[in-house]
Amino acid sequence: IVGVAYGAWQSWREYQSADLMSKVAVVSSHLFKALPALRVERAQTVRYLSVERPPADKSMLTDARSAEVPALKAGAAALRGVEGPGLAEQAAALAAMIQKWEALQAETSAAFDKPKAERPAGLAETYNKTGGELIGMLDQISKSLTLLIKLRDPYIDQLFNVKQLAWQVRNEVGDSNTVVSNAVGGLKPAADAVARYQAYLAAGNASWSAIEDVVYGMTLPAYFNDAMKHAKNEFFVPEYTKLRFDVLKAAIAGQPVKMPPAEWVKFSVDKLNTILGVANAALAAVSARAEELKSKTVWQMSIQIIILALVAALTMGVVVLLSRRITVPLGLIQDGMMKVAQGNFNVSLPPLESKDEVGQIVSAVSTMIVQVRRTISEIKNSAREVTNASAEISTSTTDLSQRTEEQAASLEETSASMEQISATVRKNAENAQHANKSAAVTRDVASRGGQVVAQAVDAMAKIE
Repeated sequence: IVGVAYGAWQSWREYQSADLMSKVAVVSSHLFKALPALRVERAQTVRYLSVERPPADKSMLTDARSAEVPALKAGAAALRGVEGPGLAEQAAALAAMIQKWEALQAETSAAFDKPKAERPAGLAETYNKTGGELIGMLDQISKSLTLLIKLRDPYIDQLFNVKQLAWQVRNEVGDSNTVVSNAVGGLKPAADAVARYQAYLAAGNASWSAIEDVVYGMTLPAYFNDAMKHAKNEFFVPEYTKLRFDVLKAAIAGQPVKMPPAEWVKFSVDKLNTILGVANAALAAVSARAEELKSKTVWQMSIQIIILALVAALTMGVVVLLSRRITVPLGLIQDGMMKVAQGNFNVSLPPLESKDEVGQIVSAVSTMIVQVRRTISEIKNSAREVTNASAEISTSTTDLSQRTEEQAASLEETSASMEQISATVRKNAENAQHANKSAAVTRDVASRGGQVVAQAVDAMAKIE
């Protein structure tokens, strides 16, 4: 039972772990959906605020904001349901940042309709800085979530690594695209624009190679392999690399480009989205793996609970059987002892076939009852002998009583004589006391007479 219960407990822990990974995948999916839209609309907003008159068609910006804010709010709500170190504080900070970001979006939307000179000073810089802080916050949350589920499942760890690398690729090549798009949009390129473009592109290519190394040899869903193939064929082909560089050089040189700025931005963003497709496919694979683990652990728990129930039922049956083997003989012993307590010593317990401790107890009690019955019989015989001896002693006692009564009568007569003698003695004592008193009086008279004679003698002597 302990082993099965421990197995069920382990399955429950595995289920909780799989459920946590599933929740993390949901949060990551929402935040990851918001991130690219956030980068696009931040760049577009800063660009529109930096020119004298933004284009009338702002559908790309509007679409980005429409996808970004709901995804951010959904991610913040899902994050509140994930327990982990510091996540509650991060969820609260994200909710506050979203409110601040929405207020800035409303302010920038109103500023688009004003001439550049009438727009709030520093609004573009504030929006760009706040957007960077929001992106940094989302990156930090993503890292916290990745650490929370790290080492729980090697397959999911690899997929999260792929997702992070894909986002890194998108940021790095996205920065290279921003250099090109700003130049195409009419912003004056920096002196090191080409160098920065090439550095961003080289970093993106290195991160893409890292993704290919990670997924090599992994058994991955078909949709993930399709996403990898699509990104490689759309973004990392030499033709597109050459096109971007040619557009950048033409924009820096002030030459016309093959596409209008709005069309170029949409075209380049669509290319970037193929890289995001790899990250989204990795997150989808994480969710599928987490659900697979949850289903597996639920099945394991169900089997273990059934086994535990069967083992418990079997154990209860054994307990009942053993209890009956013990309680029935003990009941016989109890009934027999109650009869003995009531004075019935003609009790005989039925013999048991079992030779265990209970059988030995029944045998011992039966032997005890026989011994008690034998002892009582011996006591009765002894009592009869004592009764006979008592009768003989009673007869002897009667004779002794008669002789004692005769002696008592003689003693009474002697006592009467003694009383008469005692009265005579008392009378003589009284006479003696009376004579003693008379002698005392005579003695006093004689003493006084002696004194008178002495006085007379003294007087006569004086006369002479």
